[in-house]
Amino acid sequence: MRLGHMSQLGLAELSKRGLLKGYKNDEIEKEGIVRHHTIPHTPQQNGVAERMNRTIVSKARCMMSNAVGVRVENLDEGDHVTHDDIGTQDTHILDDDSPAVVHSPVLRSTQPMAVDRPARVRKSVRRLIEECNVGFALSCALEIDCFVLEPSTYTEAIIFGDREKWMFAMQEEMRSLEKNGTWDIVRLLQGRRRVRCKWIFKKRSETTRYKARLVAKGFSQILGIDYNDVFSPVVKHSSIRALFGIVAMHNLELEQLDVKTAFLHGDLEEEIYMDQPEGFIVPGKDNFVCKLKKSPYGLKQSPRQRYKKFDSSMIANGFKRSQYDSCVYIKFVDGSPIYLLLYVDDMLIAAKSKVDIANLKAQLSSEFEMKDLGAAKKIIGMEISRDRNSSLLFLSQHSYIQKVLRRFNMHDSKPVSTPIASHFKLSSSQCPSTDSNFEYMSRIPYSSAVGSLMYAMVCSRPDLSYAMSLVSRYMANPGKEHWNAVKWILRYLRGTSDASLRFGEKRERDSWAMSIQIMLLI
Repeated sequence: MRLGHMSQLGLAELSKRGLLKGYKNDEIEKEGIVRHHTIPHTPQQNGVAERMNRTIVSKARCMMSNAVGVRVENLDEGDHVTHDDIGTQDTHILDDDSPAVVHSPVLRSTQPMAVDRPARVRKSVRRLIEECNVGFALSCALEIDCFVLEPSTYTEAIIFGDREKWMFAMQEEMRSLEKNGTWDIVRLLQGRRRVRCKWIFKKRSETTRYKARLVAKGFSQILGIDYNDVFSPVVKHSSIRALFGIVAMHNLELEQLDVKTAFLHGDLEEEIYMDQPEGFIVPGKDNFVCKLKKSPYGLKQSPRQRYKKFDSSMIANGFKRSQYDSCVYIKFVDGSPIYLLLYVDDMLIAAKSKVDIANLKAQLSSEFEMKDLGAAKKIIGMEISRDRNSSLLFLSQHSYIQKVLRRFNMHDSKPVSTPIASHFKLSSSQCPSTDSNFEYMSRIPYSSAVGSLMYAMVCSRPDLSYAMSLVSRYMANPGKEHWNAVKWILRYLRGTSDASLRFGEKRERDSWAMSIQIMLLI
């Protein structure tokens, strides 16, 4: 006697002969099973089966909607195909003689079959229908701002609607790489490993500029083999404010430069191989790699190599590096100082004469590919405005603060007049102690909010110092009351986002403090 599985046709035949009804009841009573009927129209009482029904119907909808030329009325057939596809599993018996498994045909070439369905409303493939009697919910927005997303891969960039602009951006990046002599195309030596690379795409909304950047995947580098030291300094915010004070007090010219592809100017000391860029593989050299001569974006040592290259150039041109800030350079021309501050690829240049600034720009442009931004207006999120007649300079972060408020959904909050209120008595006893509180705070971006506020405090908002010293004590385990204090600070910024630091007011104590800053800067 051979055991097997009862087919659907066999069960239908037994049911037709009336052999199943009594058999099922006898077996149920024999096992002591009590039958409970579910309440009509209450599918949640049979959750496992009903959830599978939903899975089957969802798959059937997808199959029917993607099958070209199949009518909507064939949903029954799609349901059967999906059910058979889900229920079919490999089975084995002791003698390895398994029943034959018959796979269902593709929907486009289905065979008609009769399906008995209960008397209920037929499900449609489409989830939306056209209707003239529509009521609008007042709580829903009639329109939502739609932001254009940047492609995340090369494939997405070449199939986007603006693929021509992305392609032009990639070609511009490749021209910069070739102009700088970033690599040589060679065969990969045996036993050497290579670093992968990818394209990064960014659309700058304020200028509608499409930017493509080729970056190396530096996370695959190995310490001691592919890189050693990685530290690279940037100018301190205190040095930037000290320069603004000097500019305002002496009414100096203040202009800004940007280094194009700054990292590509650094000379690479290690021997590193990288894959050819996707979409720009040299014909006939598919298996070749790029032997790097310059440090592209993404390598761990790229910032350091870029700084070393720029520092050696400034020293060779007669500039003196400040002993208090490695990114502050000073040079005296006919007794008049020229200041240069470097923050990665952004430069601030201050001098008494525009001729001195023009000469320095020409000198830098001969060694690096530069972009002249003219009079300084904005640097690292700080907005600069000047009143030359009154010898005043103003520093604010209005745009940055508005961005922070939108990020934490506080842009429509009610403003308050103080950075922190007297009723906030923050302590460690307010930290979460129950599972519900821990779960609630796990969804709160406390650290991100405190970090964003800390940057505003460091740059241009010293009035936040005390409030930030309170909320930053509980970064490891913040509670609800701590989060309320952070939201209070955001509400304070909501009403004071236009506040700015003013440099150049002529008071005796200010002149004394400014003289101290100048001495430290030099």
